[in-house]
Amino acid sequence: GSKFFQSGINMATFAADKAAKAATPAADNANAQAPAANVPKSDKPKVELYVFSYCPYGTQSEKGIIPAIKLLGSKIDFRIRQIGAMHGDHEKTEAQRQLCIEKQYPTKYLDYAQAFALDPLVSALFTKFGINKSTIDACMKSDGATLYSVEEANAQSKSIGGSPTLVINGVQSSAGRDSASYLAGICAAFNNAPAECSNYVRTCKEAE
Repeated sequence: GSKFFQSGINMATFAADKAAKAATPAADNANAQAPAANVPKSDKPKVELYVFSYCPYGTQSEKGIIPAIKLLGSKIDFRIRQIGAMHGDHEKTEAQRQLCIEKQYPTKYLDYAQAFALDPLVSALFTKFGINKSTIDACMKSDGATLYSVEEANAQSKSIGGSPTLVINGVQSSAGRDSASYLAGICAAFNNAPAECSNYVRTCKEAE
């Protein structure tokens, strides 16, 4: 008699309620603008993924999109864009770290970002990918604040505050967060889609 339970769960409607909640936009993406229905086409699509570095929905999107990006390679212009920080100072620090890795080790950055999204153990990732900690620390000290401010101002100028927000050729896209959906969304933005787009479900599932 020492505990009082005030409410219960209606098991008859539990599954439907859970599905409805899952379909509701995540809190971290609450400020995102409604995605555009039509993304303009180009010969080399410009693809930007806006995230908070520690946002679970942002890291989910990175895990989904990076295999598609690696598949398309130089046929697109891709960047992960930092929005700012809403989860604490550690998020700002990681944003600056990733910007410095992108600057100092551009060929290793996507590998780092993908691995960080799976397990954010920075020291182990530095070792795994051969990233020199002293080089990154020096960059963060000299350029980190400036690189971060540029990214934050860019996101604000475009009224982007939701993580993740996918922008293709300057227009927000509604592509899903799995690799196949991301690839399909990007491939739709080509004037002439490359061969990598022809079997996007199979190739992206293999990449994952």
